[in-house]
Amino acid sequence: MTEAKRTPVTSLYARHSAAADRGHWSVNSDVRWGDIDIQRAHRQPDVLRAVRSAARELSARSASVARMLPTAIRDVHACAVLTLDLYDGLKHFHALRTYLDTVEFTPALSDEELADVRDTANQAAPGFEDCPSALVTCLLTQHIASAHIRHLCARTEEPVLAGLLSLIAADETRQARIVSDLLALQIAADPEVGARVLRQAEQLRRDAKQNHGFQGWPRDDVATQAFMGHVDALSRTASRLATTPRVALSP
Repeated sequence: MTEAKRTPVTSLYARHSAAADRGHWSVNSDVRWGDIDIQRAHRQPDVLRAVRSAARELSARSASVARMLPTAIRDVHACAVLTLDLYDGLKHFHALRTYLDTVEFTPALSDEELADVRDTANQAAPGFEDCPSALVTCLLTQHIASAHIRHLCARTEEPVLAGLLSLIAADETRQARIVSDLLALQIAADPEVGARVLRQAEQLRRDAKQNHGFQGWPRDDVATQAFMGHVDALSRTASRLATTPRVALSP
């Protein structure tokens, strides 16, 4: 009798990598740079100013994510999640800055300004107690960024920019799902993580309200409340799953 073949279990980081591949788009080849209607773009200076602000915050994001990486050094899944976030943040910043340069929006973003923005973000970013607390912060950033960019896309009349913003919003939404999946596993592996995640989320909500925004993004009470509801549901569901055998997060 031949032994039945075992079905290999796909690692979480491998599934996330595959999802990133399926959603992949290229700044150089998938954005119709030659079709930009520059005059139409300049008829909405408020939109261009918002795009400039978003590019600044996406540039600064690397500083806060860099602070998160040491908490994930022993977890290949968390490292993969944060690395994907770093890559997407760089791509989104590059795409928006390229758009602004193409339409010759002023003041242009300079390397010096962006360095100052990252310095400020690095100094203001909190330390992280552990990997789950870092991931909760990452999740709120993605919730707010995704909502802000979707709203901006809905206001945009210039078609190329609208298409670009739609791609970026989809990336942010996908990345939030990835972080959520990983948090669910961590809570299921250790039920005490659920309580810490909820406390961290509540502190982030208070900070966002007090500071009229989060990590440079404009205040968005709807997105923040959606984030709180998501974390609460995530913690409750994952805690119930914790009655099953413990989940191994390391390969």
